[in-house]
Amino acid sequence: TEGKEYFVKKKTTALSVVFGVVLCVALYCGVSTTLYSFRLYDLAYKVCPFHTENNLEILYREEDPKVASDFGAKILKTNDSVQIAYSALARYAYSQGDFGQMITYKSEIFRLAPFAYEEYEEYCYMMINGIELYNQIEDFSSAEICRDELIKAYDTVTNFDKKLSKLGARIVDQPDCDLPRDIDDFVEAIR
Repeated sequence: TEGKEYFVKKKTTALSVVFGVVLCVALYCGVSTTLYSFRLYDLAYKVCPFHTENNLEILYREEDPKVASDFGAKILKTNDSVQIAYSALARYAYSQGDFGQMITYKSEIFRLAPFAYEEYEEYCYMMINGIELYNQIEDFSSAEICRDELIKAYDTVTNFDKKLSKLGARIVDQPDCDLPRDIDDFVEAIR
């Protein structure tokens, strides 16, 4: 039994580097996820500012509209599909009287979440306030823009059932999408 002896050269350096990088990334993500699961949101943000779910928890808890808006903008830099971040930006723009910017942000929300009933209801109230404020200062062209936006949002909500797919229409537990009576009355008065 005579055999030949073969030596396999190990390329351990490259494999070790790849393994080391993968391990570091796994640890980095694991630490952030662990902190998030223990509800240490601020600490998890410091470790990994790109963890969207963690960032949303921070945003939900923020009460200052300016801080929420700034944080929402940070979220959108890494994930431009986060509805609540646009909502924070829209609320801040509204608080500053910037109806044009608020309309832009709300439009993005409606594009991302076409059945976001609460956002539509909030938007209707914002537009009603805009109409009243602009009429008070006799800026009738801006009041007209708010009026048009209000009617568009109102019509969208009242036609939700027509936008449902056949499968969606079969669901027994349909959400209540009736706007409050005061919005109905206001829209009827301005049509």
